Amino acid sequence: MRLRELAEQLKCEWEGDGDLNLARVAPLESAAAGELTFAENPKAFAAAAASGACVIAPAAYRRPEAQSVLRAPEPRLAAARAMSSATKRPRGAL
Repeated sequence: MRLRELAEQLKCEWEGDGDLNLARVAPLESAAAGELTFAENPKAFAAAAASGACVIAPAAYRRPEAQSVLRAPEPRLAAARAMSSATKRPRGAL
């Protein structure tokens, strides 16, 4: 699923590459480029930025240039909704 499509589904704003194809939701510890993770605090956001993954984060965190971000007031809830959507698709894909 493309970032902008997921943003529309989750009713979130997005920044970065709206055409980015997201393969799956991944935990922060193993998230990589083409995957979606979430961050609720500055330390987690820095780790997500280093991973290259797209991140769901509050608006207060500044997006690194090369990263795509979904803005959500409750990142954990938005990630859960994305995972719920993924379970309705073949092999958990977004």
